[in-house]
Amino acid sequence: MRISAAGAATREQVWLRYVTPELWPTWAPHLRGVTCADSTVRAGSSGTVHGPAGLRVPFEVLEIDDVQRTWSWRVGRPIGITMKHGVDDAPEAGARAWVELPLALLGYAPLAQLALRRLVRP
Repeated sequence: MRISAAGAATREQVWLRYVTPELWPTWAPHLRGVTCADSTVRAGSSGTVHGPAGLRVPFEVLEIDDVQRTWSWRVGRPIGITMKHGVDDAPEAGARAWVELPLALLGYAPLAQLALRRLVRP
């Protein structure tokens, strides 16, 4: 399932927010913090996202394409859930951010939609 949101932020602004773990809590309201050794994610980056009530979930970035502006990661262990993210130019102006989620995360879709809307704000 793909969820997306368009906004006035430029593709470059959105991409920077996507690949900078320190910035994730500024647009993803369910994140309280992120621990990652890399200031910009790359294939192989790993760390922990910190959620509400002390929830800590490990992650690993699987691939990143700076040209296409896409990246994927596995969140959770030992099995984990893989999500793919990307940002495109919006037809009207600005950028369109998207995430591909497995159907098992259908309940997460409204929160993901909110995060994407915040991500594409200027």
